[in-house]
Amino acid sequence: MTNSSRRRPKRQALRLSAALLAAALLAAGCTSDDGADDKPSTGSDADATTGEVIGGGSTFAATIRRTTDGVPHITADSLADAAFGQGYASGEDRTCDLADQIVKIRGERASHFGRGPEDRHLNSDIAWRTIGIFERASQDWQNAAPETREVIEAFSAGWNLHLDTVGVDGVGGWCRGENWVKPVEPVEVYAYARSVALNASGSRLARYIATAQPPTGPAGSPEGTGASWGGTPDSAPSGARAATEANAPTAEPEAEADLASNAWAIGSQRSTGGGGMLLANPHFPWEGELRFWEVHLTIEDEIDIYGAQLSGLPGIGIGFNENFGWTHT
Repeated sequence: MTNSSRRRPKRQALRLSAALLAAALLAAGCTSDDGADDKPSTGSDADATTGEVIGGGSTFAATIRRTTDGVPHITADSLADAAFGQGYASGEDRTCDLADQIVKIRGERASHFGRGPEDRHLNSDIAWRTIGIFERASQDWQNAAPETREVIEAFSAGWNLHLDTVGVDGVGGWCRGENWVKPVEPVEVYAYARSVALNASGSRLARYIATAQPPTGPAGSPEGTGASWGGTPDSAPSGARAATEANAPTAEPEAEADLASNAWAIGSQRSTGGGGMLLANPHFPWEGELRFWEVHLTIEDEIDIYGAQLSGLPGIGIGFNENFGWTHT
């Protein structure tokens, strides 16, 4: 493994960063209770090819090994170096996920994809510009915790290194060759993380913002009559007309499926093997945004964690180490 020449962050800072980054949603893991004879493997001994060393010099460095099924096992000297390797591997596997989400939160889908069916992309742009998540994140970025900034900057550097290595025409997935696939700025990744935090709140309203209309009927009437643009439904803009005819606004792509999650924890007293078990069952999509990505992160004498993360974000949101597992709903 190549060493980074940067000064290693203090152990307390690493733990703080890990706690902050683990807030995004993820996949599953299981653990043994304290005192159990058997501990689960986090994959350190998995059969893998010789690791690919990326980075180096005075910035970041990491080693990436791929197991038979392609899962990246990333080894580094610090949390920032691990995030750098994770960004590179994420770019290898899921370039289009993050690139598309940055277009979304900046409110630029219609400029690249057209208005969309029933003004879907236009309505998305109106909604996310109204929510203003990119502007809010840009204002807050300079005041973010130094550990958070360092990890996001490292992740962005790794993602950009992969894009620079293969070029836009060399990325995998449906966005290959598209002019909106560009190097990411750390503040854009930060803004995307902030948008994920709105998944159970503000982003659920995104489907309604562009087509919302105030009632125009008589005072006290339970339903309005007429349309807020001063015409009939047939003369309304297409997005509003679709909302009128369907009695519901046009849905954002990411809001079409209802999301939920559950989890089961079984104590050692109730398991056959005498160890605790944890099942994480997030009901998230298999494709597109909000899908999970399996990864293993190791920092010698610091962390050895296995799990999954939302594509395009650093850290592990739901996972396990040799002592315990964690999840959330």
